[in-house]
Amino acid sequence: MKLFIYNREKCMLSVAQEGQRSIRMDRNGCIFLSSALVQELGLQEGSMAVLVGDEDDPKQWFLCIVDDEGGFSVRLKKRKRYNSKGLLEEYCYGAVFNCSYLCHKILDNVGADKSATFMLATAPVEMEGLKLYKILTSNPITRPDRKYVRKKDRTQMEI
Repeated sequence: MKLFIYNREKCMLSVAQEGQRSIRMDRNGCIFLSSALVQELGLQEGSMAVLVGDEDDPKQWFLCIVDDEGGFSVRLKKRKRYNSKGLLEEYCYGAVFNCSYLCHKILDNVGADKSATFMLATAPVEMEGLKLYKILTSNPITRPDRKYVRKKDRTQMEI
């Protein structure tokens, strides 16, 4: 007999796990880079990022960090937390930049309704002197729709 254990991880369609290099886009135009990706790319506050699309294949997209002012300014997302020694430290949990036009274009190409998370290739591709990190759009990670439950209006309570 061959047993297969169904746990929470194996029952999800596809999951972005902590520590993986990923990029998330939503319909509001927010492009969020994971903390693992921020550390690997060595991003600082004010670094410039661009998304590069292949004109021949509209589903091929790349992330590139540039030095010039033509890119999107990256903002680091930080918060304070206590480390293992009980000292307060600042922790970077990702980075974000905005471009509604590109988010809509990429999400429409992959068929995502609201938002999607994509993994990035491990090795960059060098073209025209730029390091391009391929965004793996073939398997977008999407969340199921959450059911909205309206809360009771507590301002008009009966006594």
